[in-house]
Amino acid sequence: MDSDKTDKVPVQPEQKPVTPDAPKPETPEAKTNTAVDKAPGKPEQRAPAPDSAKTATPEMDSDITAKLPLEEIRSAANTETPRAVTQEVGWVTDKGMVRSNNEDSLAAVTLNEATNNAAQSVGLYAVADGMGGHEAGEVASKIAVRTVIRKLMEEVTVTDESLPENYQNWLKSAVALANQIIYNKANETNKSMGTTLVMAVVVGRDVHIVNVGDSRAYVISPTSVRQVTHDHSFVQALVDSGAISQKEANEHPRRNILTQSVGAQEELTIDLYNETLGSDEWLLLCSDGLWDMLSNEEIGRIVRSAKSPSEACQALVDATNAAGGHDNIAAVLVRLASPPPKAEKTADGDDTLILPTPAQSSES
Repeated sequence: MDSDKTDKVPVQPEQKPVTPDAPKPETPEAKTNTAVDKAPGKPEQRAPAPDSAKTATPEMDSDITAKLPLEEIRSAANTETPRAVTQEVGWVTDKGMVRSNNEDSLAAVTLNEATNNAAQSVGLYAVADGMGGHEAGEVASKIAVRTVIRKLMEEVTVTDESLPENYQNWLKSAVALANQIIYNKANETNKSMGTTLVMAVVVGRDVHIVNVGDSRAYVISPTSVRQVTHDHSFVQALVDSGAISQKEANEHPRRNILTQSVGAQEELTIDLYNETLGSDEWLLLCSDGLWDMLSNEEIGRIVRSAKSPSEACQALVDATNAAGGHDNIAAVLVRLASPPPKAEKTADGDDTLILPTPAQSSES
């Protein structure tokens, strides 16, 4: 095994040959807690004085609580393509402060599909942490992410139905294919190689996740950081059995040993997870080079304080390196963007333009 990276060791069996009319007085409360009734992009106009002659075109009432008929918006709503929930994505990879090369790889692909009746955003995101040195681990992680991208383009984009089970089956087959390719490559080159792989398909607000190894998926909300995936590692098995505590696992000398990795064996146990991502939540995929150096509290604070997923990713790398940067780092961060304002029916049947209040904003 290459000495460049010996702190992650897959447990391997013996390999065999074969991968978004009267004016009423405005109040501060109304401005912050009610729907805005002015069309976007138009300057606010003042109501005419009592003695003023009325013109053929009435001026817009500046009362923030009045209803605004929106015939044009209602008409456009019948002709425009429905807007999908969009995905804001940031990603970063870094060799860290100790390693001489980077064996981590990632993929971040977002496809936007629209028809006359529907619009859909499909994202594929993956992080792989290779093992085996420069000529093995780096190769294995690249094969893994390239294989899943190729399979996405060939299959997911042409499927007639986007049922959850379809994505789950696709994820399993993508990982199995990557495993076969890497396993065969290892035998051909007579080198020990493998990689972790955590991958997510995001369709609207639905998230389908697959995991092998100890790269992780997290859901970050305004109040918590929740680990979604379960590590395939020696220390995690000890924690699961009750032999050691999670605190002891964080410091265990053999926490680098994996019980599952892509390409290290012919057969894999693949874990699948399903999540529903809220507009105020983030999906984070990352290698152990990040989560092993930063606590959940630090990760949550950094992500929540960032203005965008890209800014958050860079801040995570900076913090990881500041803490020592002992390993390669890879991270993909996804946030859902709110749909634009739309015309909604009120109790008396009029249309009113509804804009998000501060509590509804995706920037919360």
